[in-house]
Amino acid sequence: MPGVVDYKNAYIGPDAATGQIFSTAAQAIKPAETGPRAGDLTGAFGTGVLLMEQNGKNPEEAWNATVRQIDSSIQ
Repeated sequence: MPGVVDYKNAYIGPDAATGQIFSTAAQAIKPAETGPRAGDLTGAFGTGVLLMEQNGKNPEEAWNATVRQIDSSIQ
């Protein structure tokens, strides 16, 4: 894609091959494998963080609640 590869950005450097650098890096990205329960896991971890941030649970309590939620969702 010439428009991407030839892109330059003055913030990064006036002569930096910004498009080429990022294009090359993007080609090396491997897709993340996700299974049918990926959404359940993401939700459980998000809930665990919210338990600490908004409900004042300590990390151990939040982790235990997260594990329980994961266990119940994958059965």
